[in-house]
Formats: sequence, structure tokens, C-alpha cells
Amino acid sequence: MMNFEDELEELLKRTENIETPINTTPPNMSMDEYNNPSEIWMNDVQIFYNNYLKDVFISHANRDKEELVEDLYKSLNKLGIQIFYDKESIEWGDNWKDKIFNGVKKAEFAIIVISENFFGREWTEKELKELLSRQNRNGQKLILPIFKNITLEQLQQKYPSVADIQAIDSKKYSTDEIALMFAK
Repeated sequence: MMNFEDELEELLKRTENIETPINTTPPNMSMDEYNNPSEIWMNDVQIFYNNYLKDVFISHANRDKEELVEDLYKSLNKLGIQIFYDKESIEWGDNWKDKIFNGVKKAEFAIIVISENFFGREWTEKELKELLSRQNRNGQKLILPIFKNITLEQLQQKYPSVADIQAIDSKKYSTDEIALMFAK
């Protein structure tokens, strides 16, 4: 089985031989026959997306799973959002460090549940560093911070660059409401 980078490269290379789909019949060929290669390619792109990419990565401390993260995952899932959630994405025998790092790399967005449990943890720090780097490098709105039982002052002390990003206080909204705000 090909890995992510190889499969992506192969998909991109195939675009060189695909004509733009048309709505009128070309000479000496049916419209379906002409459009078929691009339809096959689009189907393969959708399969690639479903296999590799996620809409959102949920970064959190394990201690916050029961109180917030598990319900947030369920709320996002109900909306049909593709989620990298360690509990569901890492299987027996997987190298969990590789899976998490790949999840961070391949997610379009990240929800970061920041609590006192989050502060100072090796992996939450690595995830946050990578996500902030991507956000700053691409200029893309990537991160949705969610405060869990912390103040803005605590966040500013620990992560000043995150404190500048509009965040949601989990005390003020249900997980369903947070999921809907994220989906906007």
C-alpha cells in the first residue's frame, strides 16, 4: 500500500493527462467518454481524502476526555465532520506518536482544548507548536482554542500567541453549540 505522500504525488501527476470536463459533445467522442477520466480522478481524490485527511484534529490532555472532549467529539461527529480523535484514530499496534503527528499534519483545522491539564504536557505542547507554526506559515485560520476551567490571564501567561486568537469558553456553551460554531 502506498503512503500519503506517494499517493498524493500520483494523484497530482495524473492531472497532467486529464482534460477539463465539458458540457457539450466533442467531435468524434461522446461527452461521457470525454469526461470519464476526470470523473474517475475526482472519485479517486474523494477516496484519498476519506482515507488520509481529516477536517479537524482535537488536541487535548487525556484528563479532559471524560468531562469535555468525548462529548465534543460526538457533537462534531453528528455534524458529519471528519475528526482525528486519538481514541478513535489510533488502533492496537499503531505507533501512537507517528499517528498523532500525522493527524496534526493532515488536519485542515484544530480544536485545542486548553486547561490546566494541558499546560506543560509533552505531546500537547508538540501539537500546539506544530499547529501554531502551520497557522503562522500559511496565514490560514486553523486553530479554535477552547478554554476549560482557565482564565484568559492564565492563557496569556502560558501561551501568549494563542491568547490573541478568538476562543470559546466551555463554561458558556454546550458541546453541541461549540460544534455548530466550529462548523460555521
